[in-house]
Amino acid sequence: MNSTGRGRLKVSSQENRFTYQAAVKDLDYTLGIDIPFKGQETLTLPLGSKKNLGGSLYQKVSKSLLKKRKLKAVQLFDDFLLQSAKFFDGISKVQNSQCSDSQCLNGQILKTDKGEQFRSAWSDEYELVIDFGRLRSGMYQSIRVKALHMKSKKNPLSLDLALDSCQ
Repeated sequence: MNSTGRGRLKVSSQENRFTYQAAVKDLDYTLGIDIPFKGQETLTLPLGSKKNLGGSLYQKVSKSLLKKRKLKAVQLFDDFLLQSAKFFDGISKVQNSQCSDSQCLNGQILKTDKGEQFRSAWSDEYELVIDFGRLRSGMYQSIRVKALHMKSKKNPLSLDLALDSCQ
């Protein structure tokens, strides 16, 4: 799944808007992110059984959270990214006919009035929620990936992607 578009990453109260190019290469899903007035960053999500998160954006956010002694937030950030990677890996396998939706995607797929939603709890407190919207020519143009606290219904982490092109 290679795509380009615009996005927004929210971590706690910090929000960054960007343009991006994404590509799957060597069992990694890599986002090349251009943040206005801040430069280019990368975020690498491992696909398959690997668990190595990487990229300059990952390093900066993790260091910033550690510096502020927000250890729970660091763990939440890692879990959020690994669960997102697991989802993208499942989608990639479904697209390559390696398995069916129910075999590759560990969660629920629901129809909503705006599109579709994927939900998967990864702990007693949090679940990964991915909203797909703006269906055009058989492809969703909007994706929101968020960590939802199941009791408070707050989402301290979210990644919004507006796709301009996708292959």
